Amino acid sequence: MASLRSFLLIGALLSAATVSSARPPDVGHPIIGKWTLTTTDSACTESWEFRPDGTTHNVSGSEESTSTYEISELANPVGGYTLIDTITKTNGKPDCTGNRSPVGDRVELYLLPITTGGFMVCPTLDGAACIGSMFRDVAHDS
Repeated sequence: MASLRSFLLIGALLSAATVSSARPPDVGHPIIGKWTLTTTDSACTESWEFRPDGTTHNVSGSEESTSTYEISELANPVGGYTLIDTITKTNGKPDCTGNRSPVGDRVELYLLPITTGGFMVCPTLDGAACIGSMFRDVAHDS
């Protein structure tokens, strides 16, 4: 989650959408598990682990971070999810884009469903300027 945070934060601030229904996941929420995110230019790949307790573990380049997250229950009109992620711990090293994410960094993202499974990860609900696609990491999901 740490990668591209500056871009995403700007996008989230410009978004007029509100997230009144975001919260930690219900038992069995489809986001729970391990995911791989690849940016649209395929230059950056990250691993995200969404835990049932509302925390994540993320690896991007040399950066490892932990965060808390809230996620909606199919609350948006396109059938995807609204995700709010806040960094709580980081090793301070650069992510795969060369950026560093400080503790307290918060982003709001929209996970829009892809017909082949997975989600496009976007800073706005309309799907403009999506940063990449996220698919379940079946090989490492427990």
